[in-house]
Amino acid sequence: MDTVAWLSVAGVLTVVLLQVIYREMGSPLVWTEEASRFLFMWMAFLGMAIGFRNAESARVTIFVKLLGPVLCGIVSVVVYTLFCAGFFLIMLYTGYQMVAQQVMFTEMASGFPLPMWIVGMIYPLSALFGILCLIQSLLYAWDKVEVRREEKK
Repeated sequence: MDTVAWLSVAGVLTVVLLQVIYREMGSPLVWTEEASRFLFMWMAFLGMAIGFRNAESARVTIFVKLLGPVLCGIVSVVVYTLFCAGFFLIMLYTGYQMVAQQVMFTEMASGFPLPMWIVGMIYPLSALFGILCLIQSLLYAWDKVEVRREEKK
C-alpha cells in the first residue's frame, strides 16, 4: 500500500511537470490534467488509509478529557474505533455501489481511454485499507499497553 501511494505521488509530480513543460512549449498535452486529478485522488485516499495505521487523524477530545485519565483512554479508543469503522464501512458500501455503476454503464475517462471503474476503485480499496490499518493501530496500541503492564511487575 505504501509503495502504491508513493508511486501515485511520483506520478502526480511527473504528469504535472510534463503538463507545465509542454504548455510552455506551446503544445499542451490533453490527457495530463485528467491523469493528474486521478493520481491525486489515489494519493489522497491511500494517504488517508495509511494515516489510520498510526492513528494520525484529527480528533476532538474536549469532552473525553472531562472523564479523567483512566476513562479518557478507554472512551477515546472505543469512540475512535466505532466512528472510524463506521465511516469506512459507509465508504466501502457507497464506493462499491459507485464502481458497480461505472462498470454497468461502461464509463470511460474523457482525456484518454481509461475505464472509470479503475479510478473509482480507490474508494472501496481505501476503505478496506483503512479498516485494516485501524485494526493494525489498535493491535499496536494493545501491545504498548501490555508492555507497560509487564514493566510495572
